[in-house]
Amino acid sequence: MSLSGLLMRACILGFLLFIPALDASAQTRMTVAEAEALFGNLHGDALAARLRTADFSERVSNARLTQWQSSIADQKTRELLRATADLSAFLPPPASDIPDAAPPDAAAQQAILARARAYTAELRPRLPNFTAQRTTTHYELASRDQLEQEERSMQLAHMTRARIGYTSLGAWSHDQHWFKLGISWSTVTYTGGQETRSAESSSSRQLPLSEHGLSSSGEFGSILSLLDRDAAHGSIAWHHWENGPRGLLAVFRCSVPKDQSHFEVEIPGTLLGMSPSGRTPPYQCEIAVDPTDGSIFRIAMRVDEDPDQAVITGVVVEYAPVTIGGRVFVCPVHSVGVYSTREATGKHSSPSQYHRFINDVTFTQYHLFGSESRIIPDTPTKAQP
Repeated sequence: MSLSGLLMRACILGFLLFIPALDASAQTRMTVAEAEALFGNLHGDALAARLRTADFSERVSNARLTQWQSSIADQKTRELLRATADLSAFLPPPASDIPDAAPPDAAAQQAILARARAYTAELRPRLPNFTAQRTTTHYELASRDQLEQEERSMQLAHMTRARIGYTSLGAWSHDQHWFKLGISWSTVTYTGGQETRSAESSSSRQLPLSEHGLSSSGEFGSILSLLDRDAAHGSIAWHHWENGPRGLLAVFRCSVPKDQSHFEVEIPGTLLGMSPSGRTPPYQCEIAVDPTDGSIFRIAMRVDEDPDQAVITGVVVEYAPVTIGGRVFVCPVHSVGVYSTREATGKHSSPSQYHRFINDVTFTQYHLFGSESRIIPDTPTKAQP
């Protein structure tokens, strides 16, 4: 099976924003249970101030996040909570969310993996031709020095001083700030097993200097084929059970070495005519599988290049039952992409910091592709691989 791969791009964005002097603060590690207590005890500005420096130590599920956001009136605080929770997507769930069930024996584990491989191999003929709306909310975590460096780079590249309308969501630490870059929309069309995407429209009213800092693709197929292409050659092992939309999910973890990796991370050459810089790094993979039919409900891939495990580059895709044309299919409903880059922080000899770009993507409005039953070719055609 061919693999088009997952493409993540990090490009330098140009803007210059005035950020007022910030009080020194430090990130506070927070469990899901501690966050639940926080929402019961704090409200308004006090809650926003506490969340501004939160750093979750456990995965916040999308359902739990939606419940939390419903209790918050302030839009910026809701956005800040979303961005912070997105960074937790690569972490293990709370212990209380892990079912107390015995692990399957070795033979049962291999049977589950075999069903998952069969599920991936049969994905193209199983899915109908359809369209869906892709909505992406873009976030960035950066210091003032990094923002100024971006502006200088883009001025050189574009010879312009135009500004982008980024919304500050507050200080995360004494020198880094959360920003909401904006929201963009596109239509995904899936026909003949191939995924295409329309040009994106954006909520920003300012003149865009460049594409947003991170983009990803492959949620409808190529990312799943990594199970065959990469995980089959890496070390894959049982890890735990999780609760899913239809019952228990079997979670496996694997480690893929660089020489077997097809997970593509690319920095496009948008600055000064430079050539694109691409690589296929080693990565850690986690797959949540329905043990009865092999359908995959969650896949997470995290680049394994830095000993500092608090620094994340990777993607998580969550799947759920979706009705298309009166039939139910398992399709992507939510994904999180994170790109972290280490760079110098300005003209002073300050230590390097990690600069993060975050995408929160939702997939909605699934519909059968309207003309699929009306196109009758004169001669038989062979499906393209």
